[in-house]
Amino acid sequence: ADGWVPANCHAILGRAKFVHEPVAEGDCLACHVATGLPHPGETSMGLVEEEPALCLQCHENPAAEMAFPHSALEEGCTGCHSPHQGGLPNFVLQPGGKLCLTCHEDVKQGKYVHGPVRADNCRICHGIHGGDNDAMLNLPGKDTCLACHAGIRSIMENAVSQHEPVANGVCWDCHTPHASDYKPFLQE
Repeated sequence: ADGWVPANCHAILGRAKFVHEPVAEGDCLACHVATGLPHPGETSMGLVEEEPALCLQCHENPAAEMAFPHSALEEGCTGCHSPHQGGLPNFVLQPGGKLCLTCHEDVKQGKYVHGPVRADNCRICHGIHGGDNDAMLNLPGKDTCLACHAGIRSIMENAVSQHEPVANGVCWDCHTPHASDYKPFLQE
C-alpha cells in the first residue's frame, strides 16, 4: 500500500480464509489516513470517516428499508464484522447466534432455555440487521411463535373461547421467548 505498510508489522493481513477487498489489494488508504503522528502507534493511523458512514461508502446499508433496524448498526459494523479479514463469511467475528450472545448474554438465563436459543440460532425468529416487525422478528406477532408451534394454531382456531393474550396474538405476554425458570417458559 504505497510502500508505507511494512510486511513485518502487518504480515497476518491478507492470510485469512476471507479477506476484505481493500486489504487483499493492499489499499489501506481506502479506509485509513495517516494522522501525522509517528508510526507505529495506536494514534498514527485514523479512519477516513467514522463508522458506520465509512462502511456505507462501499457497502449497502443492510437495514435501510427496515422499520426496526438493529441498534448495533448505529455504532458501526465492526462490533460484529472484522474490517480486515476473518475465518467466517462476511467477516463475522463469531458464528451464528454466538455472535448475538456476545451482547445479548441474558437470553440464556433461566432453568428452561428455548430450543433456538439453546442452539444459538437467533435467526429462526429474528432478522440479523433488523426487520419490519417489532423486536426485529421475522414474522409479525404470534406468527413468529406459530411458525414452529403449529399445533397451537389448530387449538387456537378450534377453541370455543380464547385467552385474551392469545386472541390478541401476543404470546410473550405470558411466555418468555428465550428462557425461563418456569415451564412452559412462563414469565412467572
